Amino acid sequence: MNSVSNDSNDLARFIVAGAAGEYVFQEGDEGAEMYIIQAGEIEIVKELAGDPRQLALLEVGDFFGEMSLLEGMHRDASARAVTDYKLLKIDYGTLAQLLQENTEIAIQMLRKLSRRLREQQEAEIRATRFAEEVLGERSASLPPPVDPPGRARRRAGLVLLPSGEHFSLSETEETSIGRFDRSTGIALDIDFTELDTERTLSRRHATIVRDGDGFYLREDTSTSNGTYLRGNRIKTGERNELNDGDEVRFGVVRTIFRC
Repeated sequence: MNSVSNDSNDLARFIVAGAAGEYVFQEGDEGAEMYIIQAGEIEIVKELAGDPRQLALLEVGDFFGEMSLLEGMHRDASARAVTDYKLLKIDYGTLAQLLQENTEIAIQMLRKLSRRLREQQEAEIRATRFAEEVLGERSASLPPPVDPPGRARRRAGLVLLPSGEHFSLSETEETSIGRFDRSTGIALDIDFTELDTERTLSRRHATIVRDGDGFYLREDTSTSNGTYLRGNRIKTGERNELNDGDEVRFGVVRTIFRC
């Protein structure tokens, strides 16, 4: 794993790059850094019953290694490159500086950590329901099993006007919408960078939230070009109910919401 330097970019001194098959770190290593993927794919691998098992496959915008950074723990799994890669390597001091300069990084990290926790809880519920079906018993101490969310979300999305291109909502409860932040490498669920040639969107412009059976639109960052629902500009931070067929405009990008 090699460092890459570039005096024209303040972040370049924190960039590390390498080739497919390399380990960024291995299970049991000491570590005090986390990484944000700027290019390539990284798999998280853990030894289970003597065999390496892939726990996750991470892509551009994902981060890993945060437990060692925040809690001083040894690495509880290995990180191995699936492809050639480029990572933003962050120690505690760098993280503190980034959070002070760009609060969007903190928000993205909290959302991703929340998603991981939710996905783990959903996996535990599914495993519990499977055990109950096999064993024919139910534990009164556990919540009743629920259908994993995502089925309705896969049917929901934004249809671009006038092309008709469909952008599906995230499999999780929240879908972030905006313009890719090249300085951090943190990606969005729906990225309108290529469509927004006039740069009318903020890096994290808006969010669509699924709550129960309903969908809601929230503008995350105040912008001069705004977010419009059914022709009316919404206020930053307010939650607005979305209905099938509603026209939603993010800056100059016009869409129809479908669910």
